[in-house]
Amino acid sequence: MKHRRSATLLPVILICALLAYGVFGAMFNDVYIPGRRSQGLHFRYDSAVPAGLAIVFYAMSLFVGAFRASAAKTWVIRGFKLAAILSLATAVYFVFAPSGRAVVSEAQCRKTYARLGRFATDLDGSGSESVQIFTAMAASCDREPMLKTFHDCVMRAAVPADINGCSDETRRLYHRRNIE
Repeated sequence: MKHRRSATLLPVILICALLAYGVFGAMFNDVYIPGRRSQGLHFRYDSAVPAGLAIVFYAMSLFVGAFRASAAKTWVIRGFKLAAILSLATAVYFVFAPSGRAVVSEAQCRKTYARLGRFATDLDGSGSESVQIFTAMAASCDREPMLKTFHDCVMRAAVPADINGCSDETRRLYHRRNIE
């Protein structure tokens, strides 16, 4: 009797460990997928949550597979495996197209420079020189695209002092790597 109980308990323990690994990896921003012939991959930042979800979905397919066979169970397992594949594909997408390198449209770029011009006008009073500078910069939006992170940071700003860290934040997000 003991042998049978441990044989059914071991897969449940392994499934729970796999679930915990996926959840904690996403929470702590480091999901490690070991490689057979390489060192493996560390999914971080944008790609950590989808990679953790892929592990959770795969563990759920194993959990459902532990029950008795039925037609519905087969479809549920396929659904969990498909969700795991899509989550892993999303993680790989974020590795090759990180959010810190996305650019905004020309209209959004001009809107950002207009907001910066309004902030500069609020600070110096007259604003004629600062408006001219930002108008000239807005004219170059078609040739020099703006990063979405900078646009979002400027649009979040409520007062001129809020934009002081936008360049540093944008630079940090641009150089961030989602995989190691």
